[in-house]
Amino acid sequence: MAHCPENSKRWGAAVTQETPRKPYRWLTLSRQIVIGLTAGIACGLFFGEVCAVFQGAGSAFVALMQMTVLPYIVLALIVNIGSLTLETARHLVVRAAIVLLALWGIAIAMILLLPLALPLWPSGGFFSTSLIQPPESVDFLSLYIPANPFRSLAENFVPAVVLFCISLGIALIGITQKERVIEPMRVMLDAMTKITLFVAKLTPFGIFAIAASAAGTITLGQIERLQGYMIIYISAAILITFVALPLAVSAVTPFGYREIVGSSRSALLTAFAANNYFIVLPMLIESLKELYRTHDIGGDDTDQAIDITLPIGFPFPNIGRLLAMIFIPFGAWFVGQPLPFADYPMLVLAGLPSFFAKVTIAVPFLLNMFHLPADLFHLFLLTGIVNGHVSSLAGAMHLFAFTAITAAVVTGTARFNRGRAVAAVAVTGLLIAACIVTTRSYLAWMLSQSEDQGRVIAGMQMITEPASVTVLDEAGPNPQPLLEGQARLDRIRESGVIRVGYFTDNLPFSYVNARGMVVGLDVEMAHRLALDLDVALVLVPINRPENMVRHLEEDHCDLIMSGFGAGASHYLELPFTRNYLELTPALVVPDHMQSKLDTYDELLDADGVRFGVVNDPDVQQIVNRNLPNVDVVEIRRFADFFEAETPIADVLAISAEAGSAWTLLYPEYQVVIPFDSRVRWALGYPVAPGDPEFLRFLDLWVDLMRSEGVITRLHDHWILGRSAVPHSKRWSVIRNVLHWVD
Repeated sequence: MAHCPENSKRWGAAVTQETPRKPYRWLTLSRQIVIGLTAGIACGLFFGEVCAVFQGAGSAFVALMQMTVLPYIVLALIVNIGSLTLETARHLVVRAAIVLLALWGIAIAMILLLPLALPLWPSGGFFSTSLIQPPESVDFLSLYIPANPFRSLAENFVPAVVLFCISLGIALIGITQKERVIEPMRVMLDAMTKITLFVAKLTPFGIFAIAASAAGTITLGQIERLQGYMIIYISAAILITFVALPLAVSAVTPFGYREIVGSSRSALLTAFAANNYFIVLPMLIESLKELYRTHDIGGDDTDQAIDITLPIGFPFPNIGRLLAMIFIPFGAWFVGQPLPFADYPMLVLAGLPSFFAKVTIAVPFLLNMFHLPADLFHLFLLTGIVNGHVSSLAGAMHLFAFTAITAAVVTGTARFNRGRAVAAVAVTGLLIAACIVTTRSYLAWMLSQSEDQGRVIAGMQMITEPASVTVLDEAGPNPQPLLEGQARLDRIRESGVIRVGYFTDNLPFSYVNARGMVVGLDVEMAHRLALDLDVALVLVPINRPENMVRHLEEDHCDLIMSGFGAGASHYLELPFTRNYLELTPALVVPDHMQSKLDTYDELLDADGVRFGVVNDPDVQQIVNRNLPNVDVVEIRRFADFFEAETPIADVLAISAEAGSAWTLLYPEYQVVIPFDSRVRWALGYPVAPGDPEFLRFLDLWVDLMRSEGVITRLHDHWILGRSAVPHSKRWSVIRNVLHWVD
């Protein structure tokens, strides 16, 4: 790119020279950004959730910053590569590749070392629909090969756009009349730079809006469970950004540590606050050019090398993105199965190419590869609340360091300083060791103090209005027997009571919580049924599933609402309502057996594995039909499998939804789904025989509950755990200190 004098000014200097008022000369752009960031955080903490109104302004600022980035990349690559000779282009690409590999090596070292900070901690989790969803596939052809360059531009496929621009630039190298094309594009490139400079003046205001919105809406409860990963990730990103990379740059270039950090700070602050390093590419380019000029080693050749190198490096995985690979050993630790060190080479070999795609594609792929629960991905997305900002910070510094070193090597200004290199390795190594020791100690203490997930499900309560309820100690005949010719629905209305049977330990459908109350999804449905009939509710305990038919035939209860499968054999004995939920067949297995039994082929090859089945002929039939060679052990109730001193069975056949709830109480077990995820178990309510009118009423009522969204709400609460912990309003000064608002 032709040298433009106004582009060679530092960002802050440009502002102060245009507005020569002495009291404000110290307000460089980076200082204005710091002020905006600080003021935004203070505003969010003071006003709390009210600051959500700033989200639109923050999004508008990011869109403005992003407006010129992709056109800038296109023009910079075509103009600067087209201006080179073929030999010079080859020279640049080889050296850029070497520098990129060296930077990746720093990231890999972090990924291998920092998981040592994780102490052992077994844990379970609520059911997630991602358990049964296949991982998202990666269309590498569209991502990297611009079959239609205009589509790649429109859909922001940066790798494909870069490949197209590099190809076009190389093609221009050998064309004699290329200046006719390059010169107008160079003018457009200067215009893009001017637009970026203008938008950059709005950065402090945009950063204020983004910071205020984030600080006012994010709660500590959202990130509490993920402290281990977040501490490690943030520590790694900060070490990379402010220690490892600046020291590495200083070891091979003439620039000092303070110069490097000072030159990049405006772009780093913007990338961090906006959670987007893509928008700061022009800022990084101008900062690098100015850094070289301060040492009188800048010029057209250096500017050209910078203009080419940074866009070339952008499509490749940066360190901020690669550090997300740490989530895989964290996820294994989170579910109580630490990743063996022998698996780390495969993690790196498979992870590095997978991160050429989006992080949201790479992480599910790696979770599936290492047989980790797919619902961990939901936790990973939650960490983006904070980790995304430091990822953008590290990504911006990665591009700065990559471009600074490559430009120095290409232009012959690189100077290897052995003393700085040794100091860089020593300081970085000591800080990593200190991070590991302190983080491991803190996490061990935190986990010993934290409340486990078992207490969460044990403390869950109803979220809808309760009916007047009586819980019987044992089952017995209805004190008001049916009269001859009397319909059951008429008796319920006349007596003002409906009797509903429930299993006493069938999480999460019916169980006794820590307060001694009978709760669960189906218990709450029973309350709703009683309210709709305007009668009182009597809950009748049914301790053994095989006695279900007897309880109904002997008129102990009018129906049973307790998460029971409406299988074919049950229909032969009792009438069932139409199904109201569908569950996923699964197994609950001890942690150490998870990786051995998580596929159907492994189950077929398993020798001597005993399958526990709670007395349910339909489940037994499914197991016998699909796994004819396994030993089936009948279990009286689910709790017996987990609580027996001597294991009754090796694995438990259960639904994934119910099994996930049990693993909250017994985190040393995990849910696996080795069967076809399309197979479902239908749930229905068995009713007393001989009254088709009552059955028709219940069918209509189930349809009504589905159409009103009641079943969905209860499913989200009891099975997905979305409101397991009651929502509390965001802490803020005006609410919790000044008490100006409720």
